[in-house]
Amino acid sequence: MLPRKLRRAAALAPADWLALGRAALVLAFIRVGLATLGYGRVRGFLDGRSPATEPGGGDVAELERLALAVDIAARHSPGEVACLPRALTLYRLARGAGAPATLRFGVLRPGDRLLAHAWVEIEGEVLGDRPDIGEGFAPLEPAVP
Repeated sequence: MLPRKLRRAAALAPADWLALGRAALVLAFIRVGLATLGYGRVRGFLDGRSPATEPGGGDVAELERLALAVDIAARHSPGEVACLPRALTLYRLARGAGAPATLRFGVLRPGDRLLAHAWVEIEGEVLGDRPDIGEGFAPLEPAVP
C-alpha cells in the first residue's frame, strides 16, 4: 500500500499538477526576488506582467485550485514561507487567471507586539486565507489592485 502522501499526489488531476508547478515556480522567483531586489521591485515586476482584469473575471474553481497550489508549494518549500511571498504568488497567479485580485496589508497590535499580514482579496472576498482574516487587522495602506 502506498503511503498517504503518495496516494494523495496520485489522485491529483493534471490541472492540479499544472497549478502546483506554476505556484512552485512563481513562489521560488518571488522569494529570491524579495531577498535580492526588495518588495518594490518585485511588485513592479509583477504589476508590469499582470494582464488586464475585469470584475467577475476568473473561474472560481481555478482560483481555488491556485490558492490550494500556493499553499502546498509553500508548505513543501525549504524554510518557512511568510505571508508576503505567499500573497504575492497568489496575487500574480490569480491576476494571470483574469481575476481582479487585490493585495491587502494589515497590522495588529496585541499588547506590546506588532504583527503584520498580507493576503489576497477578489472583489472583497479573501482568497487562500481565513475568510475573516481582514477583520482583525487594521489596514496598513490602501488596498493595492
